[in-house]
Amino acid sequence: MKRLIVIVFFALTAIASYAQESLIQPKVTEQTELVSIAFRLAGADEFVNNDVAGYAKAIDEYFKPYLKHELIQFIKKLRLTTSIGFDAVMSMAVNLDIKGGVMLKENLANVSHDKRWSEKNIQRFIELLNRFYLDSKFNDFFNSQRLLFQKAENNFSTVLKEVDFNWFEKFYGFKPKGSYNLIISLTNGRGCYGPSVKYIDGHEDIYAVMGIQQIDSSGVPIYTQKTIPTIIHEFNHSFCNPLIKSQYSNMKPQASDFFKLVKDKMYAQKYGTPITMLYETLVRTCVIKYYQHIKASEKRINGMVFAEKSKGFIWTDELLGLLSKYENNRSEYATLNDFMREIVKLQNSLSPKKLVSDFENNCPSIIYSNIKNGSKKIDPSTKILLVRFDRIMDDGFNGTSIGKKGEKFFPEFPVNGGAKWDSTKLEWSVQVILKPNKDYSISFPAQFFKDEKGYPLKDTYYLDFSTKGN
Repeated sequence: MKRLIVIVFFALTAIASYAQESLIQPKVTEQTELVSIAFRLAGADEFVNNDVAGYAKAIDEYFKPYLKHELIQFIKKLRLTTSIGFDAVMSMAVNLDIKGGVMLKENLANVSHDKRWSEKNIQRFIELLNRFYLDSKFNDFFNSQRLLFQKAENNFSTVLKEVDFNWFEKFYGFKPKGSYNLIISLTNGRGCYGPSVKYIDGHEDIYAVMGIQQIDSSGVPIYTQKTIPTIIHEFNHSFCNPLIKSQYSNMKPQASDFFKLVKDKMYAQKYGTPITMLYETLVRTCVIKYYQHIKASEKRINGMVFAEKSKGFIWTDELLGLLSKYENNRSEYATLNDFMREIVKLQNSLSPKKLVSDFENNCPSIIYSNIKNGSKKIDPSTKILLVRFDRIMDDGFNGTSIGKKGEKFFPEFPVNGGAKWDSTKLEWSVQVILKPNKDYSISFPAQFFKDEKGYPLKDTYYLDFSTKGN
């Protein structure tokens, strides 16, 4: 199977390890797989992936007779008339229970599910989901995949032991009245989410729904330290989102100005509103605070800040500095909620245009490619793809990914890639395997290339071209 990202070489700085016997056990749950498989069958792009190839094949073969089931038709109509997708789907999954049939969990608060779900749609969805569950004998399919699930859970457990979960309570200043839960979803592809379940009595269970990072040679998901930032990120959502919601009326005008300047970057990441941008800004900055807590190197911290700014979260640096003030004055600010007025004040004091301009002026650019973007007659015997930068780069970072046209237009690369920098660190090249009469689409993600100061590419560089016949 051709990988989505075939060449990625990161210089990982050593970080402090928090090996511990975690009380949180990663699980593949029947509810999550049921809902995500249903959306896959309905053609929802975010759930149509084949990262775990054997599992994807098993799904398609087993559920082929149910492609015209009323549930699948309902989901298709639902997606045409609402914006239900991605996190809204997973927010519903964690609010479900399965006890011989599918139902909502008991004693849920009205705010527990994502607001994109109307009460009418919830009622109909669960009714049809339960019918699909029984008609397809879903539990039989789920049980048939137990061995795969157990292997994925065991692989994730090793990584989870390195997360310092005590940090959440210390940093935010309170302990959730509920449990931490980590779900592995084999149908979500690389998508990860941070939903929560709220109950009438006030307690709240928070979740990190984790997608797939990489696959081993036997087709089983494996996880590394690179998974940890995402774990922290998704759990942060349950703390950060309510804080932003509580202050959004005071932040909206300025947030809207920020959003206008970075909307293309936000849309590319599926963040379509200013409030979603604010959720992500606070969440991502708090992830960096976690890495400061575990004594990550200054180079690592700077790299994380620059990476977030390159993605459009342009006041990450300023917010990170302000959160240090919060940490140094906990006698005055017992919780981050007590400090939110300072965050609002900071955002409203900033100049969006100046922040964007100042950052972009410091970022490197690709100024040359031996394969010209838009070319229609590239020689298929070309063996090297080379790009040149406008300044000296950090040779520990480089890589390519799929381009604008999608995975099927991504070229083949030799097993070892052959990626290298020249002696000046101005040129980067990689071996490539091209075929005649074929269209290709590649990207050089901004976060994959950094200059010697740590600044990422100004923008992701896209390269589309076609080869000529033999």
